[in-house]
Amino acid sequence: MMKSCKMNATMLINLVNDLLDLATRESKTFKLNLSYFSILDSVHDAFDTLKFISDSRKVKTELIVKEEDKKYFEALFSDQNRLQQILLNFMSNSLKFTKDGGFVTVELGVEKVEFMGEAEEETVLADETQSFNGNDKEYHIAVK
Repeated sequence: MMKSCKMNATMLINLVNDLLDLATRESKTFKLNLSYFSILDSVHDAFDTLKFISDSRKVKTELIVKEEDKKYFEALFSDQNRLQQILLNFMSNSLKFTKDGGFVTVELGVEKVEFMGEAEEETVLADETQSFNGNDKEYHIAVK
């Protein structure tokens, strides 16, 4: 319960910051706060934040990631707050439009991973390409 309260307070702070960011963008001084973070943790945090909605509607939530793909989602280089906002938006809409007693599933997978020019046939889901260094290799991940 305390964790949920903390996540909701953080979400409200982020909304206020978004309003400030909007003004900053209009003045053309907007800046992303790039860092490495786990998208797996971000999805779990979003589920925790929205738990009161899913519990009240008896909607089951699930994150599906193949064990061999988890390494690609543990060190994403991006703006964590912006990604968290997107996740919360998608997931709250999913909960809102899912019938009581239904399911909401977030599935992360890898489509293609390139290692410094070489390509391995694997998979990643998203619309943008992200790069990060992990285990002394550079990964380029396209999320669809």
